[in-house]
Amino acid sequence: MPETMESRLIRTLRAADALVLPSADDLLTGVARRRRARTRRRAQAVLAAAAVIAVIAGSTLVTGRLRADPPPVGDPSPAIVTAEEAWPGAVTRFPTRSADGLTYTPLLAVDATRTLLLTGPEGGTATRMDLLDTATGVITTVTALDPAAASPTVVTTDGQTAAWLSGTELWQTPLPGGPARRLDDLGKGALPTLMAIDDGKVVWLGGFGSVVDVPLDGSPSEAIFNFSMEGTNRPAMAVWPWLMSTELMRGSPGILTNLMTANNLWVTPADGKGLTACGPEWCTATRAQPTLTPIDPDNPYGGYYVDTGQAPTDLREPGLLSMRTYIQRVDGTGFRESPLTGYSWLAHGGKLITDVRHRFYDPERNQVITLDHLIEVPESVGVGDELVYGRSADPAVSWLVNLKAID
Repeated sequence: MPETMESRLIRTLRAADALVLPSADDLLTGVARRRRARTRRRAQAVLAAAAVIAVIAGSTLVTGRLRADPPPVGDPSPAIVTAEEAWPGAVTRFPTRSADGLTYTPLLAVDATRTLLLTGPEGGTATRMDLLDTATGVITTVTALDPAAASPTVVTTDGQTAAWLSGTELWQTPLPGGPARRLDDLGKGALPTLMAIDDGKVVWLGGFGSVVDVPLDGSPSEAIFNFSMEGTNRPAMAVWPWLMSTELMRGSPGILTNLMTANNLWVTPADGKGLTACGPEWCTATRAQPTLTPIDPDNPYGGYYVDTGQAPTDLREPGLLSMRTYIQRVDGTGFRESPLTGYSWLAHGGKLITDVRHRFYDPERNQVITLDHLIEVPESVGVGDELVYGRSADPAVSWLVNLKAID
């Protein structure tokens, strides 16, 4: 499951404040080190790319900030369509409860037609994990969950295996079904908020700049490498698995590095505007009004208050903020303000923008996609990395929108 809306907001605001991050060389070198054990030739290519980027970055200091073409004038207003009009295969209705009276809660989109469900008593701890096939409507049991363990939170799958975090414990089970097995207890350190399965290992960005691998065969976890952590340096996860370099947040050209493949992309901020998140196709820049000021100027991670010229107001009141989000392509073209108002962020691997009102903006098609017709019980709506779900007015029927089914 994804970060909470509050953690997304704080992460975006930190990015907007241009926090210091690892250099392009540190970023690529660290990723290459992780990949070297699997593919030496790929790692060597990454190091070569890092050298090229270092030369380009040095040239940037001399020639000044690169500027993209000015944004187009008179862009047409976006079309407003429903999710079922925009994505006819993505919306599914399914039973709210199982035959034995337990409640289904969507957990993770496995692929375009399979969705993992948590099943358990209403408001209680889940007792099993099920799999919904949206093509047939059939729901099958994947595995029973340990009643002594916490309900799964962060979950990932490669289509063959599911792995999840229960409290501090990492578990896995094969798909479509089988017994669950505990892989590791991660202890009291920084726990993952996003994970992936790659080359037979569960991978995530851990605390203090580390990238952690846990083999699915039960071998011990290992911190593969650490980024430089001088001062307040730490890597920025923009859109999983892409990491942003410092320069992008400051409005200068920089790189995105793919944590899983070691591939990198060169990104040009439009007209020198600092970027807050990037995927392989689109980037966003977020501005907050009024101004956000660190509570402790020497510790930008210690929280912010809203500078209204009056008494400080805690950031935990996001309704006081007027958030404006701008979007551009990675090459700096297509820069414009998002038609979504308030706080919004990249979704679906960076191909869409979504907001707290559960609307989406598709910049390629210039469409705003609404879920208003689906949201009949607002307090039931939940959001995952590739899912939005909720209850219908009929308590026996629930719905979900699977973003993996829209391409």
